[in-house]
Amino acid sequence: MHAITGRLDEAQEEFTQTLAVSRSTGDVLHEAFTLGFQGGFKNWAGEFEAAAAIADTALTKARDSNNLLAVTWGHFWKALPLIGKGDYDDARKTVTFSGSSPQSSSQPPPYQSSRAFKSCRRHPHCRSTHIQCL
Repeated sequence: MHAITGRLDEAQEEFTQTLAVSRSTGDVLHEAFTLGFQGGFKNWAGEFEAAAAIADTALTKARDSNNLLAVTWGHFWKALPLIGKGDYDDARKTVTFSGSSPQSSSQPPPYQSSRAFKSCRRHPHCRSTHIQCL
C-alpha cells in the first residue's frame, strides 16, 4: 500500500521485510513480485542499469516459481528499464514473447492460450498455471 500511495521509504522497508520472509520460507513467487517492484523503484529513479539487473533476477525467480502471472509481471518489469534507456526494440521483444526461446512475430506468445487458465495439458484434472504444465 505504501508504494501505491507514494510513501517510498516505507514501501522499501516493507519490501526488504517481504524479501527476507520470502527467502526464509522458500516463497519464490512473492520474492519475484517483490524484486519486480524494487526494480520498478530503481527504474522510476532513472537507475536503469540497476533496475534491469533486479528485473532479470525477478524474472529468473518468476520462472523458477512456474507461475504464469509472475512470469508475465517479470517481463513487464524487465521491459520498463529498457524503455527508459531507449532500447525500444529490446523492450518490445521482451513483452512480445514470454517463453524460453524467441518466437517469430507471426507466432503468438506461448502463454496466451486461455487453456492455461483452465487446466494444464499433461494432467487432465490439474487447474495449474505452472509453466511446465502448459
